[in-house]
Amino acid sequence: MKRYSIRYMPERPLFLKRDAEFDPADLPKAWANLEEAVLDQYIWDQTGYTPRACARVGWNEKGLHVLMYAQEDKVRARIREMGGMVCTDSCLEFFVKPAPERDARYFNFEVNARGVMLAEIGTARRNRFGAVGLPFEGMEIQANVREESAYKGGWWAVSYTVPVNLLSEHFPGLKLEAGVRMEGNFYTCADLSDTPHYGTWNRIDSPVPDYHRPESFGELVLTGENG
Repeated sequence: MKRYSIRYMPERPLFLKRDAEFDPADLPKAWANLEEAVLDQYIWDQTGYTPRACARVGWNEKGLHVLMYAQEDKVRARIREMGGMVCTDSCLEFFVKPAPERDARYFNFEVNARGVMLAEIGTARRNRFGAVGLPFEGMEIQANVREESAYKGGWWAVSYTVPVNLLSEHFPGLKLEAGVRMEGNFYTCADLSDTPHYGTWNRIDSPVPDYHRPESFGELVLTGENG
């Protein structure tokens, strides 16, 4: 099981702009100080297409702050309605189980290249419940792609906050503070793109692509600003 340190970040800089280039080597300091998780497990690859994809997550009193990015020559971004099947597009996903010692439920936050999100909660792939009211107050979803036709290649990126109120609503008593242990995984996919691919951060033990495998989640630990 891999371990990722979710470091404290005093603020979340909002810096992604539509139709703007993104460079992970030139991040605002608050993001650059966070650990980078590399999604390099392409265990189901049959085409040789394994794009570089990464994630960074920080925390403060407002929630968990997520930045994910992938390097691709082109993207698929057809889904426009929040709660749609964004996994059919170029998609970056964060699955998190906030209280693994006492609650088997986990969130799946899936975002396509144009910043459209699917968010659900449940204990497994079946019988999941959609999180209504997307985007949630305080989520502030950002993306640097407006339309797939305008994307010129390079890096595409998405960012959002998982608000503390959303966490405490579903997991009463949960506090965001150093030492809190969660579980989760980071994914990239594009089911209906010209180059379908399935990459993960923590390796999944499954003969077919299946991201709803909480038994294959890695460890996520909230730490101080320097880890």
